[in-house]
Order: sequence, then C-alpha cells, then structure tokens
Amino acid sequence: MRGFVKVISPGLYTSVQYSGRMGYRKYGIPPSGTMDKKSAELANHLLNNSREAALLEITLHGPKLLFSVSTQISITGADISLLNATHAEHVLASITDRQEESLLKELKSIPTAVWQEVYRNVDKKLSTSYLEIIAHEDDMPSVQAVLGAHNAQIFEPTLSDQETIQSRV
Repeated sequence: MRGFVKVISPGLYTSVQYSGRMGYRKYGIPPSGTMDKKSAELANHLLNNSREAALLEITLHGPKLLFSVSTQISITGADISLLNATHAEHVLASITDRQEESLLKELKSIPTAVWQEVYRNVDKKLSTSYLEIIAHEDDMPSVQAVLGAHNAQIFEPTLSDQETIQSRV
C-alpha cells in the first residue's frame, strides 16, 4: 500500500533536499543540496535508499508530520528527539457522490485528518467511494462526528483494507 505524509506544521526551517547538482557552476548554477552531506548519506544508507535520495533536512525547530502508513525513518546529524511519534488512528468509510463534496470540505477543517480513496463502486444511478481516513487520535472523535453527520457508513478495517471493502460491496 502506498502512503502519504501530511505536514501538520512545517517547523521553523524544514526543506526537501538531495545530493545537489554537480558540474553546472560554469553556467551559474550552484550545487545546492544538503548542508550536512555525510549525515544525509548515512540516513539514506540506514534505510537502504540510494545515497542521492531526497530527504527532509530539519533546522532548529522540527516539523509535525502525520504518516498514513507504518513508516521507517532515520534521524542523523544533530541530537534531536521525537515526540508523539505514533498516535494516528484510521477508519474506513463509504460515501456517495452526493455526500462527498460537503464531507470532504468538513474533513479539511480537522488539522490532522488525511484521506485517500481506496475503491470506487460505480453504479448506473449512484457512485460510492470508499475512503481510508487517518487522523491523530485526539482528532478522531471529530472525524467520527463529521462522518456521522453525513450518514457515512463507517467500518473498522479488521482485514486488509481491500478485503474489508470487497466484503462490503
């Protein structure tokens, strides 16, 4: 399953960096890239990524991120600590096309809520979307309230997501 990352707050100075562009200085293009190349290469090595793979470079105050799937991270360089690293919950919900626009508009107002469509059942009269919705555990009651207000069918993903959806279709 492919995942995504929601940036809840970017931190003071967080940027996506990679190894840089070498050999273009004669055209006026600086190499740019990471500030601490050894730490970047070590982080990528620890995750079995290529040495040049892009990564987040964090300066001073770090970001607040929500990962939609179980994720391996590597922290190298300066001494920093992780806080509240694993407090996300998720639900599956089915909604009709009639519900979708207003429901998604309300979900956008919940700071940590992210979603992805995992299946769409197209009927001649009505289309139903199956969404996986992920949020920080503190925001999950708000997510549940929005889904309830829109009469969305909510179910816990007890099997793999796809098997759960197929058993409901």
